[in-house]
Amino acid sequence: MARKAQCNALITLYDTEITRCLEQVFRDPEKAGGLVELLCEGRIEEIRMEFEGDASGFAKKLFAELKMSPLSLADEQRLYMEFMVFLQENMRNSEIHRLLKCSDEAVRRSEFKILLNHLDEFLRFTDPREVLKYLDAYPQYYDVVQVLRIEMQHLQQTLAERQQNTTGNEHIMGKLLLRTVPILGNLAIYEILFVIYFNSSQNLDEEAKSFVNRVLQLKPGQFDAFYNCH
Repeated sequence: MARKAQCNALITLYDTEITRCLEQVFRDPEKAGGLVELLCEGRIEEIRMEFEGDASGFAKKLFAELKMSPLSLADEQRLYMEFMVFLQENMRNSEIHRLLKCSDEAVRRSEFKILLNHLDEFLRFTDPREVLKYLDAYPQYYDVVQVLRIEMQHLQQTLAERQQNTTGNEHIMGKLLLRTVPILGNLAIYEILFVIYFNSSQNLDEEAKSFVNRVLQLKPGQFDAFYNCH
């Protein structure tokens, strides 16, 4: 199970999947369970009426209100815990349930906690295209990288059609990439940090280098020695 400080990061990282799961509440409000306690009495039914016939729109609105609930804001673990109960009761042992539990051996070995502890900065400094370009050099990442590249191209096209803002698009693609860390394996988080150090997004090179040194607990000038040993 994730530590308290990592709960918000997991909710942010898997927001798309979580939103899809909430479509079940549109079809069967009884499945909401403890999630109803985060909102005013009867609010979920009001949202259902507002989005009659539109499960996707309902789920997006519900998720947005759950995140901004005073109870969720007062306790960074509350929404995560209520959603885990929802998954346990309705989607037990599904992929999203397994990923959010962070109990899978592959998740533990991948140093996923490093990402969760610093998610905002990873999203700020990671250039997904540069990371994929770097991972292309390693045969063990080939299959995952090819799938990611196709997904990103499809996502770019979808976002362009919706005319969403560029910064938001980069964060969405960043989350798509960072979610694959447990799949990519033990060294993936260090590969991403390496790319951030030399090819940060938004040309934030000095800030990015400082971030990498802080995450890896390196003093200035120790970066090369660290990677030569790994």
